[in-house]
Amino acid sequence: MSIMDKITSGANSISNSVRKTGETAKINNEITQNKREADKLYMKLGMLLKEAKNGSFGIDEADEISAKIDALFERNADLEKELVAIRGNRFCVNCNAEISADSLFCPECGTRNEIPKPTEPKVVRVNVVKSAEETAAAEEVKPVEETAQQEEQAQPAPEPTEKVCPSCGSKEAPEAVFCSECGTRLSD
Repeated sequence: MSIMDKITSGANSISNSVRKTGETAKINNEITQNKREADKLYMKLGMLLKEAKNGSFGIDEADEISAKIDALFERNADLEKELVAIRGNRFCVNCNAEISADSLFCPECGTRNEIPKPTEPKVVRVNVVKSAEETAAAEEVKPVEETAQQEEQAQPAPEPTEKVCPSCGSKEAPEAVFCSECGTRLSD
């Protein structure tokens, strides 16, 4: 991989991270606003019920308020699904647990979940103007073997709290009941 490819890849990664953070903040803000609006509507509905004791209850107005509350909760459910997608996850088709996008089996219930076909990522090209010194420094690249050895040494050992599937050897979260790769029940 050339230095320009690495820079482009890094810029794309940063761009995606910033975009995801912005989208997450925007969605969380809308969810919070919807909850506040629902609270106001609940208060108004409660006041209508209080007025019902005096005999001046408007059932049509109560139905309208209830419909608005339902719409807010439906919107928040859709927004929660968007957040899950931004995190790179999806829901199990059986138990609705949040699972990794590449999990073939749900770690909660063991149900097989088809992996959706990936979409083409957008590629952003970044033009970087280098000085002669930077170009010369970039050409002094360490041999691949040396770099790979350093990366292996820098990698921390896996945490012992992970479960390992006895069938396929896949590493699973400590709370997983079933293997997300092959569906085998994991021992406790």
